[in-house]
Amino acid sequence: MKKTFALILSLILLVSLIPMSAAAVTPKAPVIYPTLSFNGTTATCGLVVSAENNDQISATVKLMRGSTVVATWYPSAVGTLSFSRTATVSQNTTYTLTAQVYINSIAQAPASTTRTNN
Repeated sequence: MKKTFALILSLILLVSLIPMSAAAVTPKAPVIYPTLSFNGTTATCGLVVSAENNDQISATVKLMRGSTVVATWYPSAVGTLSFSRTATVSQNTTYTLTAQVYINSIAQAPASTTRTNN
């Protein structure tokens, strides 16, 4: 009876450790968040990317007016990228900020935001 109880307890312990081990090595999904705001004729273009601590992050960030590129930047960081730059824009015009992000040289899904400068 003691051997059976010890065996069952050992199996329960072993099974309960498997999901915890798998969860510990599962990488978190990166968070990619572009921002675009206006103050008169100045656009503030931002990008926040959160990845694993040692992940190499690089990005191509473009401010577009229709199909015209207004400005392009190439920020990079390790673990977390927090980027903000300004560009001169026109009022009553719609702009799109696009970000193509690479984490450890692997392209992520592009992210964008579109706003009108009123």
